Amino acid sequence: VPPQLPDGVSVGVAVGQPVAVSRAGPDAAFYLSDRAVALGPAAEGAPGLLQVEGPTAPELRAGRRPLDPQLLTALVNIQRRLPGLIGQPAKSFQLDGCGVLAMTTGRGWRVIFGRVLTPEEFQSLPDKLAAVRSVQPFEDFNSPALEYINVENPSQVAVHHQGDRVPAPSPPPPSPAPRPGASPAARPTAPPTPAPTPTPLPVAPCR
Repeated sequence: VPPQLPDGVSVGVAVGQPVAVSRAGPDAAFYLSDRAVALGPAAEGAPGLLQVEGPTAPELRAGRRPLDPQLLTALVNIQRRLPGLIGQPAKSFQLDGCGVLAMTTGRGWRVIFGRVLTPEEFQSLPDKLAAVRSVQPFEDFNSPALEYINVENPSQVAVHHQGDRVPAPSPPPPSPAPRPGASPAARPTAPPTPAPTPTPLPVAPCR
């Protein structure tokens, strides 16, 4: 804001360049600057820009910051690295109300990164991205059966395909048949003891 003598000032406004689009609600799509500040309503599609869905913020408007700037920087870096890393683009990122981050790839399968609420969790994203790359020799990333890869714990990557089911528990073994001529031993019976009422476990709210 330089002064203009004798009695005026000159105000210059520099509009930030958008690096992403935040979709924090059904009718709230805003361009974001590199500092994660909402610049204004985004055009439909906005090709080439990082797409971030959530968390829900119905009051999002220009000047507000729906994401942490460090997290946005990490997401932009993932978007830039992913094609060279696994041969597929990042289509969009999803962030729920509990801070759990997921990414949808160009082929439609997802990567579940887990919670990203602290700087330490932001800094863990490169290791988790490397964990996705580590399973590529064993998985067909172009397969339509691939649904998601969970790298919340990068040392124990979980891959899920369409049709994967948790195996049903095995039935208990049958009781041994009584020997011929033997009479079953009488066993004293005790009155049934009522089962104690279970105490509900506390559920921690999302923070």
